[in-house]
Amino acid sequence: MPQTQDFNIRYVKEKDYPYLLDMIKKVMSYVYPHEPLNMDRIKELFDSALDNEEFTGIILVDPNDIPKGYIFAFVNDLYFHPVKVGTCLSIWVEEDCRGHSLDMIRAFEAWCRYKDVDSMVISEFAGLTPKNTERMFKRLGYRLQEKQYWKE
Repeated sequence: MPQTQDFNIRYVKEKDYPYLLDMIKKVMSYVYPHEPLNMDRIKELFDSALDNEEFTGIILVDPNDIPKGYIFAFVNDLYFHPVKVGTCLSIWVEEDCRGHSLDMIRAFEAWCRYKDVDSMVISEFAGLTPKNTERMFKRLGYRLQEKQYWKE
């Protein structure tokens, strides 16, 4: 995994859980401000990242090894797209560390290449993603594939 300035990118370890939980709580409060956080599902996601070879957690850590960003990703086959796909389920980089977002994306892509995927997918939440993200993804070779509309 890459090292960038005084920060490092590595795979998630069990000791990271409390820090990741705090970041996930923050992200989910932005995405679903009126929904209670389902702690059991968060723990299940974290355990999957630790135990499942087709699932990973990649984190950005500061010089004190404190997580400042994360990616949860998995490999799967899509029903209508008969190839192996690496999917970034969730990505977050603390606002004061956003300069490392590109490094996080590159770490995700490196993991996907290691897993021998054919395509990579990164999702974003409307209103939560920084404005220059679309430009960065296009520069990296990604294209907008679909939009989702939700109703509650």
